Amino acid sequence: PLLFTLLSSAACVATAADKAPKQTTPEKAKTPNVVFIYADDLGYGDLECYGAKNVQTPNVNRLAKSGIRFTNAHATAATSTPSRYSMLTGEYAWRKKGTDVAAGNAGMIIRPEQYTMADMFKSTGYATGAIGKWHLGLGDKAGTQDWNAPLPCALGDLGFDYHYIMAATADRVPCVYIENGKVANYDPSAPIEENKDKPFFLYFATNDVHVPRFPHDRFRGKNPMGLRGDAIVQFDYCVGEILNTLEKLGLRENTLIILSSDNGPVVDDGYDDKAEELLNGHSPAGPLRGNKYSAFEGGTRIPAILSWPKEVKKGKTSDLLVSQVDWLASLASLTGAVMPKGTAPDSYNFLGSWLGKEKKDHI
Repeated sequence: PLLFTLLSSAACVATAADKAPKQTTPEKAKTPNVVFIYADDLGYGDLECYGAKNVQTPNVNRLAKSGIRFTNAHATAATSTPSRYSMLTGEYAWRKKGTDVAAGNAGMIIRPEQYTMADMFKSTGYATGAIGKWHLGLGDKAGTQDWNAPLPCALGDLGFDYHYIMAATADRVPCVYIENGKVANYDPSAPIEENKDKPFFLYFATNDVHVPRFPHDRFRGKNPMGLRGDAIVQFDYCVGEILNTLEKLGLRENTLIILSSDNGPVVDDGYDDKAEELLNGHSPAGPLRGNKYSAFEGGTRIPAILSWPKEVKKGKTSDLLVSQVDWLASLASLTGAVMPKGTAPDSYNFLGSWLGKEKKDHI
């Protein structure tokens, strides 16, 4: 219930708004709010608008109709930790040791001195927040965290004003939520709409489709593919809650939403949830060969949708070759951020391609 409560507002980044830099102008930002909706283990063929069978995703369809659906978009790795590392830092994970799939008690893989996407947004006056799965380590060193005390370093050291996260994934301890560096107990009186009049960046990373699949009771038994199908429907519901809240607050027109996944799908990942047996013709990777963990295209080619009603034409499909590693430089160009020398070495500005205004492949 806690996760759904947080998802009900796209402006939940506001809890620590007083820490964000003040805007340089009193008028509302001309650059958009930015929301990343980042699924876990969601394959190229797992969404209805990408040809999925046996599962309906009306809210993702709605998002796709309002913007651009990419058919040749790629994550940088076929597993979670290196993919997320590259996306948030603009640096390929193979350049750095220790970026394999992280243990639950891993130390911070992105170090405080590194420049991140959150740092970039914060430098231009955005309030920044991270909600959901992290899986990039917390604290200074692996295995030394005291989970009963504030962590010596966490996402606040990486540019996020507010963060309410899982340390890793649902199949790795500690199985707790961590709010601003401390194990959390939810307070329903916490403000969740404080930043609706200021620009915000929300990194919303779900764990729904990752094993062990444990969808809320309201979604259980509703899909013919069992728990994995129920989890996809739950993810779609969360997308709908974000869209509905943005519309309710009058923020949808000038909010840029990117929806994607960290890597390709895995069906049987060691849990007896009958996911393989219940596919019934559904292909999680669509027409592609390979899945999560694979060097084949099904491991890294992922769904990607961009919607920004104010600037991007709706209902488009793009077959340009694009990569998640370029999000940092592309959005820095959009916000006018000046990145420190030597940061994001593998991220390039393909903003025109992402906004459907240029036909330039990532090469």
